[in-house]
Amino acid sequence: MGVRAAIRDLPASRIAEISALGMGDPAVIPLWYGEGDLPTPEFISGAATAALAAGHTFYTYKAGLPELRSIIAEYLTGLYARPTAAERIVVTSSGMTALMLVAQALVDPGDNVVIIAPVWPNIAAPVSIMGGEPRLVALDPLPGGGWRLDVERVFVACDARTRAIFVNSPSNPTGWVISGAEIEALLGFARRRGLWLIADEVYGRIVYGNRPAPSFLDRAPPEDRLIVVNSFSKNWAMTGWRLGWMTIPPDLLPVMEKLVEFNTSGSPTFLQHAGIVAIRDGEPFIARFVARCRAARDVAIDALQACRRVEVARPEGAFYAFFRVDGITDSVAFAKEALTRTKIGLAPGSAFGPMGEGSAPLLRPRPAACRRGGRPPAPAARLRRPRKAGCAGWVERQRNPSQWALMVGFAALNPPYERDARFNSRRSTRKRSRSASSAAMPRPPASAATPSVSAAHTSGVSRGLPRSSHQLSKGGPSCSRKCAIPPLPPAR
Repeated sequence: MGVRAAIRDLPASRIAEISALGMGDPAVIPLWYGEGDLPTPEFISGAATAALAAGHTFYTYKAGLPELRSIIAEYLTGLYARPTAAERIVVTSSGMTALMLVAQALVDPGDNVVIIAPVWPNIAAPVSIMGGEPRLVALDPLPGGGWRLDVERVFVACDARTRAIFVNSPSNPTGWVISGAEIEALLGFARRRGLWLIADEVYGRIVYGNRPAPSFLDRAPPEDRLIVVNSFSKNWAMTGWRLGWMTIPPDLLPVMEKLVEFNTSGSPTFLQHAGIVAIRDGEPFIARFVARCRAARDVAIDALQACRRVEVARPEGAFYAFFRVDGITDSVAFAKEALTRTKIGLAPGSAFGPMGEGSAPLLRPRPAACRRGGRPPAPAARLRRPRKAGCAGWVERQRNPSQWALMVGFAALNPPYERDARFNSRRSTRKRSRSASSAAMPRPPASAATPSVSAAHTSGVSRGLPRSSHQLSKGGPSCSRKCAIPPLPPAR
């Protein structure tokens, strides 16, 4: 074809490989992508509409509207221990665009970037596109499904051609959150070696201790070789808007302005006006969304931990659970078979690096899954079927003695608690219109000891609910309750 070898040899996304098999099938519950199913709140959408009506449709500043850069700087200063100046902010057309700009600025052919993994596959691709080597250093898996960073192994992976160390915390897909001591260790090493640190902190607000996650911005002075990437996608339910930003050293601003010019010539002006409103008025929405994720995390983890062949920890941040299952060796093949047999779409764990093989992330269903051509059965309902079992029931019956891991995006689980009409009025209207033609399943009593698993994620529409998470997983001779999933056959 005549294209560059680095582009020709880019591996195809394994998540896209699986999703292509089920895309457009109204019966599929797609759990392969990392987004919620809440639409963007009306106060943000209305701001974009008003900006369009006001004529904010022209070219603008390459680094972003001064008003948006200022409010982002104020937002970060309020979150973290050190103040952030507006001159350090560059607005980008998505967090992914920011990562591509960083690679263009830092990576020459033959350079390498040390990346803490398992990690979202789009992290390594910009390095490869620039002719560099993405050098993955795995988190250590802990008994019980948790994760630990060995900073010494990160240091050993760096050599004379290393340009940067990349850290995603809170992590997609593991939910691991870096500690303050680990941040200090990485900053000290990078200073001694003259390396860049690239921190993806997109999930920094989605943590479960009523506080932001530890950030490099807490500890690094402005002159450090540090670039922190962020996005509007997760916190404010704006995945389709493609708007993000990065925090950079002041002397890097002219470089990034040039790269923005030659890549996108700036982010759409009317979207930036909506971004101002999102940050200014969006704190109640973020608090609500994190509460939904926390409740869904507990539903998902309780159900998974009840499976005797699953090993998973309760993640500290983000909205994923990366878990290991005894019995599967090929996560891509498993995800394809799961899609065929259960109509539940998974992302294979090997998409997140070689250390994720045997993993198949189970992500949140998107609202389109229940809007196209009627309502498909809920994932939880499928898990209860003895013959047409979903993932958990089917995994329980696999006999291969090896291990693998899966990822659950528990923002796709919607426990039965009251939703706020202020943030979900459109979805509530659709739900009421659907309920007129189909009987809704009764909600479990508020005093139920075990929360039920729903088919939608924390920010979505609840569908069918099993009576308890016990039904998702338990079985076998030691189980005294009646279970929908049949017990494993005797070992041979």
